Amino acid sequence: MIEGESGRLSVAVQVLYDQLRDRGAWPTFTQVDRVLDRQFGIEDAQAELAALPAEYLPRSRSRAIFSDTDEIRLTLRGVAACANSQDDLQLLVSFLRWAAERERADESDGQVVVSSVEFATHAGLSLDADDKDDDRSELPEVAEARGRVIRLGVLAQALPTFWNSAGRASQQRWRWTFTLSRGIRQFRRLADVEELLERDREFWQEIHEALSPAVDSSADLPVHTVGNGAQDDATPLDVLVTILRPEIIDASVKQLRSGHFDDAIFAAFRRIEHEVQQRTGLNSIGDRLIGEAFGKNSGKPRISISDRQRDTDRLVEIFGGAVGLHKGDRSHKDRPALPCRSRSECLRLLAHASALLDLLDRGVELAPAVVGYQQQGDLLELSVQRLGPEVQVWIDDQPCRVRARTAATLTIDIDGISTGPHDLYLVAGTRQGPAVPVFVSHELGSENWHRVEEIGIELFHDESGAPHSDLFGVRLHSFEDGLHLHRIFPTDEPYQVGDYIRWSSGGRSIGAVWAHQEGSTQLTKIYDGATLFDGAVIGPGQPERTYRLSLEPAVVRLRRDEKTPLRALRHVTDGVASWTEPLDGPGVVSDDERVAHYKGGVVTAKHDGTTILRLHHDGLYCAASVQVGAHLSGAIAEVLTGLPPVAGIACIGDKLVVSTRQGTLWAVEHGKYEILTSVPLLPPAYGGTDTIAAATNGDLSIRMLDRRGILLLRADEQYRRSRPIELPEAHLISSMCWMGTTLFVGTQTGEVWQVAADSKQTKLAEVGGFVVALAVDDERVYVAAGTPRRLLSFPLKAPDQVEDVSYPAVSLDITDIIMNDQTLFLTDFHKGRVLALRDSQTREIATGLRNPGSLACSGDGTVCGLRPETGRNPRIFIAVGALPASFDHSLQLHRRQRIDECGQFGIRVSYITAQVTSASSAR
Repeated sequence: MIEGESGRLSVAVQVLYDQLRDRGAWPTFTQVDRVLDRQFGIEDAQAELAALPAEYLPRSRSRAIFSDTDEIRLTLRGVAACANSQDDLQLLVSFLRWAAERERADESDGQVVVSSVEFATHAGLSLDADDKDDDRSELPEVAEARGRVIRLGVLAQALPTFWNSAGRASQQRWRWTFTLSRGIRQFRRLADVEELLERDREFWQEIHEALSPAVDSSADLPVHTVGNGAQDDATPLDVLVTILRPEIIDASVKQLRSGHFDDAIFAAFRRIEHEVQQRTGLNSIGDRLIGEAFGKNSGKPRISISDRQRDTDRLVEIFGGAVGLHKGDRSHKDRPALPCRSRSECLRLLAHASALLDLLDRGVELAPAVVGYQQQGDLLELSVQRLGPEVQVWIDDQPCRVRARTAATLTIDIDGISTGPHDLYLVAGTRQGPAVPVFVSHELGSENWHRVEEIGIELFHDESGAPHSDLFGVRLHSFEDGLHLHRIFPTDEPYQVGDYIRWSSGGRSIGAVWAHQEGSTQLTKIYDGATLFDGAVIGPGQPERTYRLSLEPAVVRLRRDEKTPLRALRHVTDGVASWTEPLDGPGVVSDDERVAHYKGGVVTAKHDGTTILRLHHDGLYCAASVQVGAHLSGAIAEVLTGLPPVAGIACIGDKLVVSTRQGTLWAVEHGKYEILTSVPLLPPAYGGTDTIAAATNGDLSIRMLDRRGILLLRADEQYRRSRPIELPEAHLISSMCWMGTTLFVGTQTGEVWQVAADSKQTKLAEVGGFVVALAVDDERVYVAAGTPRRLLSFPLKAPDQVEDVSYPAVSLDITDIIMNDQTLFLTDFHKGRVLALRDSQTREIATGLRNPGSLACSGDGTVCGLRPETGRNPRIFIAVGALPASFDHSLQLHRRQRIDECGQFGIRVSYITAQVTSASSAR
């Protein structure tokens, strides 16, 4: 145990280790402060921790005190000083030996990864890793084994010399892995805990010396000789001058040795003046030089060390005073007014000159600078200016392992860095950039959430206004599966605006509920019957913070002169919830404007080649690649990604219309993604738009989630009005298609109807089963219906003659069908295919898709497909190039290639490379 006043130092160390045992993670300063205060009466935790020896508690590089969210970690020697720690350390020794042998025995060419489950099996620890019932962890032996393995993973991470990367499960924290580096070999012959502690002490001593190199004037220290002096003849002066900058040694040490102290001081501060002149290109001297260099009067500094004006004012005072007093006083006089009379005083002034040069090296125009960052799991990618091979990264007091390096980026490992704000530093030798605030997020909050927007909403029994006297309404802003919803729920709970609520509606049943809609005095029925909402309060969120940016899509493939939309998104969290929203006015810049440029949300391809589009905003950054070339007809390309849930798509000429299950329809035209029109939503569901269909004249039919019928919007009215269409006998419309200005609809009960331009409705056929999709040509109607899915058809002139046209080769789960130029296109949901049928022939035109959904065909024959994703993942649009006009063997799929894109959402795109002999297929 550590000796200290009344044993209090040992208390502080033991508290840290006990917190590790209780929590399975190092505690934050706030947690330590509370324990020391409430259990031991130690009111000043900062002072208590500061008094601990550095060999037990790593010291901060940049600040003397801890922030509330800082994790307080012990070194292994600090752990060894605690009671009940020897078993954990002995287990760590066993793990290191075992991992070293695993690395030696591995015969593969890849990296060696070891896991907690494998080691537990080797060590005889019962984790019950294969038992899906996690309640088994309540067994004492399992709970104890898992606790030991959790602590082992934490302690092993404190030895960064043996691993390249580490990972752990967010829920089952006893599941972790380490990717071994060559450094593991040093532990092959690790004897015992004492040897491990000695290696740990040496590691932290090297870190400490790297941070603040010590100077000792004793003659037995290693000597850095200066000038022509020999090491055997070294004096204490030889040692002391090693703290000086090389520039000051070159300028002043000769005069120092000869006893010309004032000359040494003049030369040192003249060198500072010269350095300022060289870095700014100015020829002035003295106060004028310093003022111009730091922008005292112009406000445009040529040397910028801090962006705070008061710091700049102090720098002018420091440099101007030092150069003026120590160099100027010796420039024009035989004897200075303040002569230096001793070697010690001269050394101290030369050290001051060296410190001023250190400050100059922190100028942002020379030091490496972070211009943006983005977090991807446990990795932080930094966009860096003036990035050299010697640049190191520190977060607060912790050196970070560089995992990848390019000409303009650094990727560092932040596993173990606590969630919250931190200061990041780039260091290149003596040059260090200013602290860059970064926010690390390991737990971003729930992707489905409910937040109170309004309370005390008056509710009524009926339209006459009889009030519900014992309850009221609460308006919740919910985010469910990528959709923003605003709904009123009856409750008798005392919620507060801003609280997040867990979903629960198990209260007592009530009758009909009526309420005033926003901005209206008219009562509207919102429920025929309901139960009281009684969800538990989670609490309010913290201030919103953008934790990541993304450009969608992350990979853009275009041909010359083509345009496509590019959307900039900000990913936001308040600690309880997380969501995504568009970024207004993003400043996206192309690395090579000759290849492609960005303006107003549109990427325009100009010349063949590749370029990177970059976005920097609020300290964050992201990028997307653009590939311009003669891509093969039939190649798949992403058009829109990162969208909210998408229900359907349709094409009006070359315009792609998108339905996103909200009240707004969007369109892509001339490469721009913008609002086409909006439709009103009805209570109580306030459901948005569902599937859509487009006529050749541009008219749109829209299924709605909050009503039984559909809406018809006319192009000649610029979609400013909507007209409802409902079938008789409460038939629910499930699918739609157009032929000319005639609308065909299918129902959930297996009927097909025709709706003429004059609104006349005619029942055509009964096909049986839920009608999933319809398509029509001049002679026939095609229907995908029933379970299992069947492809049916009947003549327009004889709709009672329904026949099954499901060819043997078309055994699939159809999600949509469309007709274009006598060719029927179908999507196969489970097999991930798009097929084309013509004249009883079947062609597979796209494979490797993940759950393809709706299809649409543009004016130039390009087939656009929707690939839906679950939850908040983006909806992917895939454009399949136009098919040959003659549907024969000229389209031969001779190679298929899968490409995994490393984007935020792990988008998987399949490329179909086709050999096309028909000239008409060229797009």
